[in-house]
Amino acid sequence: MTELEQIDRDIDIPDPFDSRKRSDGSRKKKFFGVVCVLSVFAVVLIVILILPSGDSNSFNTDFSSEEQELRSIMCSIACEIHEYSRMNGRLPRIPEDIDISSQAVTYTEEDDSSWFLQSPDGIIYYSDMDPVEFEKGEI
Repeated sequence: MTELEQIDRDIDIPDPFDSRKRSDGSRKKKFFGVVCVLSVFAVVLIVILILPSGDSNSFNTDFSSEEQELRSIMCSIACEIHEYSRMNGRLPRIPEDIDISSQAVTYTEEDDSSWFLQSPDGIIYYSDMDPVEFEKGEI
């Protein structure tokens, strides 16, 4: 064997198919790692969004008897306004059109179809709310 043949034998030329197999395997491992990290992040994010933290994301259903009474009054007024607009085809223009017996609640018309009731304590009932859910404190 000549010297050139010996040199040729000593040089190891990798097979192109072998290198593809190795790089595909490392790519799959990297991809799997990225997918795992993103999945864990998504699960943590979902848990944070679903579970309420303190009182910031949950509705206050424990309120005083005065607030419950005010919510009941506002609910009955809201039902009267809904009934009045259904019967007359328009919203009441003045509080005397409906029986607002409590001066603690103000009726404000926003436009031809929307309105809101507001108490001095800052409790607001909007025309698109459900009166029963509002009275229960769910909204």
